[in-house]
Amino acid sequence: MTKKKSTTTKKAAPAAAARTQPAPPPPPPGPPPKTKFSKDELKAFKAQLLALREQLTRDVGNMENQALKGSDQEVSVDHMADHGSDTFEQDFTLGLIENEGQTIREIDMAIERIQDGSFGVCDACVEEPLKLCKPCPYIPKARLEAIPYTRYCVEYARVAERDREIEEANDEEE
Repeated sequence: MTKKKSTTTKKAAPAAAARTQPAPPPPPPGPPPKTKFSKDELKAFKAQLLALREQLTRDVGNMENQALKGSDQEVSVDHMADHGSDTFEQDFTLGLIENEGQTIREIDMAIERIQDGSFGVCDACVEEPLKLCKPCPYIPKARLEAIPYTRYCVEYARVAERDREIEEANDEEE
């Protein structure tokens, strides 16, 4: 009987040793997902982005000219209310210029994503898919057709917007 005990002890020892060894490190993350669109689809998206960029650039130029014209006008004491309205319009126009400029930058980044092969992949889900939507980590084609420069799937954009609104509400309370 003594021999049987030593035999079972020898078998249990390797199993116990295996349990105490640390688990091997996880494999390194694979390459980020690449676009699922064909070359023809990417070509169409790029054409759409370039046309939108050209239109916005033209609009920004027109708004800048309009804003500068408003600042060249002389102010008389009799027309202070008119001057206030002109100043408001100029500030409003400058805000629009800033927003359009941001959209142009987003368009440029989308064109870069087409060139590097990552167009249509949600930036929020690229490292670890959040599984907020069925095509995760990809942005649905319909969303890209509506907003070709978007970096996020609609579900992540909703979550991010809700979080921004909550943060803004908390900031107002303070």
